[in-house]
Amino acid sequence: MRALMLAAVLALIPSLASAQFYAEGFGGIAEVPDIGTKNYSIDIPSVGLLDASSKLKYKQTFSGGAEAGVHLLGWRLGAGWDTASTHLDKGTITGTLNGAPYVFEGTGDEIADALGLSFNNNLHIVSANLYYNFPVPIVQPFIGFGAGSAFIENASTEIALSASAGARVPLGSRAYVGARYRFTYIQGPQDDIGITYKPIMLHSVSLILGVNLGL
Repeated sequence: MRALMLAAVLALIPSLASAQFYAEGFGGIAEVPDIGTKNYSIDIPSVGLLDASSKLKYKQTFSGGAEAGVHLLGWRLGAGWDTASTHLDKGTITGTLNGAPYVFEGTGDEIADALGLSFNNNLHIVSANLYYNFPVPIVQPFIGFGAGSAFIENASTEIALSASAGARVPLGSRAYVGARYRFTYIQGPQDDIGITYKPIMLHSVSLILGVNLGL
């Protein structure tokens, strides 16, 4: 058994010698499809008791982040940070206000002015990501999967899962550029005033600039 383990370690040595660290930054556009909330009950000062649910539509927004990790045997394992700021385009609130039927439809600013409710948030995702790099010259396509946590301003921290696809193009021996599409699933959070959201789906398209650093 010891001889077998030693043989396996010796077999890995050439691969470890060819391992590369990498670091990259990225930026692009993110889109959040319509988000629904579960029923909630909030006593709003100077307005009254609101029992309702909401349907929210968000504007496209800038997204960015960075990642660092190691490239080995056609695989990459990285630790990443993604960020985006969500801004409500318009929403519909349906339910009762002080026991009377109530429907309000308006922009994010109109909802904030009428009810004092803001649905804008900053979003940060920290994740571990595993990629497979297809052995194609020049343009190097890849697919990947990630798991981590979503930190949402004024709301609970939730599980975040992602799937990615993209390609990288070398710029000389070290640097590279690329493009990536990422789909992220975030388990529905609860905000500080007690509104629970249904799961959030985030789509992002990013340009990548990175560098490889040999061991």
